[in-house]
Amino acid sequence: MNNAKLDGEKQLEDAKNDAIDKINALNNLNKAQKDAAIEQVKNAQTKDAIQTIKGTATTLDGKMGDLKKAIDEANAKKSTTAYTQASDTKDFDEALNNANTLDSDNGDNEDADAVQKKIDALNNAKLDGEDQLANAKKNAIDAINKLNNLNKAQKQAAIDAVNKANTIAEIKPIVDNATNLDGKMGDLKKAIEEANAKKLTTAYTQASDTKNFDEALNNANTLNSDNGDNEDADAVQKKIDALNNAKLDGEDQLANAKKDAIDAINKLNNLNKAQKQAAIDAVNKANTIAEIKPIVDNATNLDGKMGDLKKAIEEANAKKLTTAYTQASDTKNFDEALNNANTLNSDNGDNEDADAVQKKIDALNNAKLDGEDQLANAKKDAIDAINKLNNLNKAQKQAAIDAVNKANTIAEIKPIVDNATNLDGKMGDLKKAIEEANAKKSTTAYTQASDTKDFDKALNDANTLNSDNGDNEDADAVQKKIDALNNAKLDGEKVALQKAIEQANAKIDGTNPDYVYYNSDSESQSALKDAVAKAKTLLEQRDASDDDFKVAREAIETAIKALNGQLTDKSALQKAASQSNDVHKSVVFLNASEAAKKAYEDALANAQTVLADENASQEDVDAALAKLNAALNKLDGKEAPAKPTVKKNTVKLGTNADRLPQTGSHKSVASELGLGILALGLTALGLAKKRKED
Repeated sequence: MNNAKLDGEKQLEDAKNDAIDKINALNNLNKAQKDAAIEQVKNAQTKDAIQTIKGTATTLDGKMGDLKKAIDEANAKKSTTAYTQASDTKDFDEALNNANTLDSDNGDNEDADAVQKKIDALNNAKLDGEDQLANAKKNAIDAINKLNNLNKAQKQAAIDAVNKANTIAEIKPIVDNATNLDGKMGDLKKAIEEANAKKLTTAYTQASDTKNFDEALNNANTLNSDNGDNEDADAVQKKIDALNNAKLDGEDQLANAKKDAIDAINKLNNLNKAQKQAAIDAVNKANTIAEIKPIVDNATNLDGKMGDLKKAIEEANAKKLTTAYTQASDTKNFDEALNNANTLNSDNGDNEDADAVQKKIDALNNAKLDGEDQLANAKKDAIDAINKLNNLNKAQKQAAIDAVNKANTIAEIKPIVDNATNLDGKMGDLKKAIEEANAKKSTTAYTQASDTKDFDKALNDANTLNSDNGDNEDADAVQKKIDALNNAKLDGEKVALQKAIEQANAKIDGTNPDYVYYNSDSESQSALKDAVAKAKTLLEQRDASDDDFKVAREAIETAIKALNGQLTDKSALQKAASQSNDVHKSVVFLNASEAAKKAYEDALANAQTVLADENASQEDVDAALAKLNAALNKLDGKEAPAKPTVKKNTVKLGTNADRLPQTGSHKSVASELGLGILALGLTALGLAKKRKED
């Protein structure tokens, strides 16, 4: 029994050792599970219990093996899309962590059910990575398909990359790259648009060389087309840079062309400010070099027209100094055309084109100026007027006509005609002066002049000038000849006055006795003396004129003509004196006293003296007769007493008054003189008739 007991214990111990060995051989159990199973084995009382513990441990080891497989699969799954792309791995990670913890040295002593739960928790933990990746790919492809700037190759390459992506994380860079590339392709499209737009700009159209630009644009267009390669953003940027950086010097070419054109325009010196500025503005507004040349050509043509306008202005200004303008009847159209031309040619001139300039040139050139005709007509009228001036001599008339023909202006002609007319007037005055001078030659002033040399020379010079041989002397020279003729001293009036004074004085003082004077009444004699006295005073005056001399002379002549003295009548005195012989024989004388006789003899002697005086005045004669009669009447001789005889020589006289003749009146004397002159005249006529008959 003891041996049986010992064998049983041994059997149990061996079973335990075997069980423990077997449990230790279970590699899947964690330490706690293994220790717990061994502890259970150690505490087991029976082999069956040990067998159960060993079976439970083995089962648990199998579960732990399953757990390890589940852990391995889970760990493997962690590198799969399902895990890596899962939207949430918390449950999975927690289940795996729990499984790993259980499978580790720190694992709890959990039974097979608990292990199975962990296996189930791990296997059943949801991992949507595949769906997430698939959705991410779908979304990425949708996003890529919406990138409208990518070309086919770029888009397909991006989609292919998405499809090949193993993680969502890979997809975003692909989409980002595609998006970035799409942006670059968008930039490329903009660059292409800008380049195409630039092809319409000066930079391209006026460029000296577009080869690089065109090549860059062609490459960009190719990339942007359905045939474009799958080029990345850097390659696209290079194409953008190549397009943007392709040098187009059109702006510079146009700017240089504009500068050259403006320089050329500024050298066009005939354009006015507005024309030059308009041409420069047109150049500045030009969009192409091709536009500039016509602008410069037009400006050059316009400059030529403005040069023609300047020449037309110069010719017009020169024409203003010619007869055509200065003598024109109307310069309004010409002046207006010249003013318009000058205005256009000035800084204030408008921007007029070549046609407008030509019109101004034509207006200036075609403006009618009739100055030549006006001057010719004025000359003709002037020459006609000069030819009608009948006082001018040939030389003066020809000189005036020559002056008219040489005249450059109508204004010059009028003074010539006026001068000729004035000269004609002067020559008319000269003719009158000649007529007056010729008339003067028969006047006292000339005929009585002491010297006519100056007068004759002045008259000869005047006649010469007034003849066909006369020189062309002007009005002043003619006036000098008139003055020389008018002022030629002829002292005939003065000489005549002096002679008149001498003749009058001869009458007055008896140097040349004249009965007309000495027989005149005292009033007439006083008038003559007064005229002579005034004439003498006048001769002493330095400023006395010929008219003064003439008036004085005519006053003397008038006074002489006014003398009323008649021829002295001596007949009565002669008769009385002739009776002296009878008186001497008469008793009255013979018997008269000596005093009476002497008185008679004296009176008789006085009478005989007066009778012998050829210049005896009537007053002297009458006085002598009165004295003789008075002496006769005073003879106081008386007859002696009567005697028987009478002496033969004795004469008996009556009264003295009866015996002596009396003087007659001036009228009887004048009558006797008149009858005597008439008798002489008849005798002369008779003798003349007799000679004619003979």
